[in-house]
Amino acid sequence: TGDFGRMPGGLIYFHGRQDQMVKIHGQRVEVLHVEHVLTQALRSMVTSVEHLASKQLATSVVAIADAGQYRLHALVEISAKDSKHIDMTVLRKIMLNSLIPAHIPEGVWFVHSLPRLPNSKIDRTRLPRLVKDQMCAQGEQEN
Repeated sequence: TGDFGRMPGGLIYFHGRQDQMVKIHGQRVEVLHVEHVLTQALRSMVTSVEHLASKQLATSVVAIADAGQYRLHALVEISAKDSKHIDMTVLRKIMLNSLIPAHIPEGVWFVHSLPRLPNSKIDRTRLPRLVKDQMCAQGEQEN
């Protein structure tokens, strides 16, 4: 099933999932697939921008639990100046070619750098906090 846990004394203790699959609006969503589609969509958008075409864009999609439901958010490692080349409406349309609407991240956040582990991999345990910080910062800007 993808779930893992332990069963001491006949009781089952759920400890999470082995993969990154979550249920959103009743649909099973593989977070890494959404991340792949996002990366491909971004790559197709920036090919015309010379200095961005050769850059490796780091992306990460995270499922945030909110009132018993998961919501997808995406983080893109890109400078504020370079993020101006990305049209969110076009990005969503490109992603809809490969994903159903329920699988499109609700928020796409541009950050200067994603949190990394010592081996240079993205530290996925710190991503939910980063998304919440971005949401709070945007809420403060709107007020």
